[in-house]
Amino acid sequence: MAVEWQEEWAFGDDRIDAEHISLIMQVNRIAVLIDHGADKATLSALVQTLLRSAEDHFTYEEDLMAATDYHDAADHCDAHQRLLCSARLIASSLLTNHEVTEADNIGKYLEGWLVMHIEKEDALFSTFLAGIDNTEVIENMLA
Repeated sequence: MAVEWQEEWAFGDDRIDAEHISLIMQVNRIAVLIDHGADKATLSALVQTLLRSAEDHFTYEEDLMAATDYHDAADHCDAHQRLLCSARLIASSLLTNHEVTEADNIGKYLEGWLVMHIEKEDALFSTFLAGIDNTEVIENMLA
């Protein structure tokens, strides 16, 4: 089951929205390859790529949280770390197992954590940002 971008997930920051769409595309690619019986090395490499993309994305979000004094930054950052830890365990499992077991569950899990994170933690942060003038903050981050 592919995850399709929903406009209600739009964050209001072009970079964050583009990164969310990219993460969704990566998760969808992993799910398709799982459905087609891809080997563990291919899946592991894609999960590693997803991890790097997520780490970069989370760093940007966390920098934005710090720059805007987001009141729930600690909990949001904790959620990022939990997501990364789970994805690392999946990647490690794919590398160490002789066959891809529970592959369908891995695809569903990746889809679930991404969508849940966007709908919950990111939505709260987006609402916070919408209530403040953050134009100068974002311009300074991009400089």
